[in-house]
Amino acid sequence: KLRIVQPVSGSAVEHLDLLAGKVLTQILPLLTHRVNSGQEFIKKCLQPWVNNPQVSNHMVSFDVDNMYPTLPTCENAMNVLYQYLHHHRDSIDMLGFQPFHIVQFMRFVVYPTYATAGGQFYRQTRGVGTGYHSSGAFSEIIIDFTYQQALEATPKTHLPLYLATYVDDSNSLWKEEAHARDFLSLLNNTWPTMNFTSEEPSGNKISFLDVQLTTTHDGITHELYQKPTHSGKYLPY
Repeated sequence: KLRIVQPVSGSAVEHLDLLAGKVLTQILPLLTHRVNSGQEFIKKCLQPWVNNPQVSNHMVSFDVDNMYPTLPTCENAMNVLYQYLHHHRDSIDMLGFQPFHIVQFMRFVVYPTYATAGGQFYRQTRGVGTGYHSSGAFSEIIIDFTYQQALEATPKTHLPLYLATYVDDSNSLWKEEAHARDFLSLLNNTWPTMNFTSEEPSGNKISFLDVQLTTTHDGITHELYQKPTHSGKYLPY
């Protein structure tokens, strides 16, 4: 598998990509389960379950395997994009365009992705190249739709206690382990190209964003999480 990094600057799609990115990015804060930071995740989702001995401690994180190369760019995906644009059009600045204009821009941006190797030209037949201004927001909208479809197909008694998403990662709490497994199957039945994976706590610990979560008999605790490679060094502002 290859992940193509498309140099957008100076290309034929640069301006359309910038316009689409500016519009689509405004939708992200409006997504139901999206959190923007670890602090928001704690406040919005985790707080009711902290140090709560009544909570069921089956926590799961879902992730998209190889996200950008597997993102759908078919007509169904473009229809999803149109639905989100149409639904939020009164809450965002459309920059003078209609939803179908932005969809047309995205069609043009994501389809002509090419690479050269060994003197040969190759066209990316699925997924999107990284490097676009619009690809991050486009991916989050498609993934949000996928979660929404799975939630709507889940019986009310089997829904997660909370679900928090950020780009292609998520964290959730479930009453039963089987409910999480069923939800994973629903996620993977939405798009033929996308594959969601799940991760459960290791040693009762799991991380999401910059928060490390620990499940105990007394509830959930949390603390700052930093990767083992974190050096503590930062570039001067």
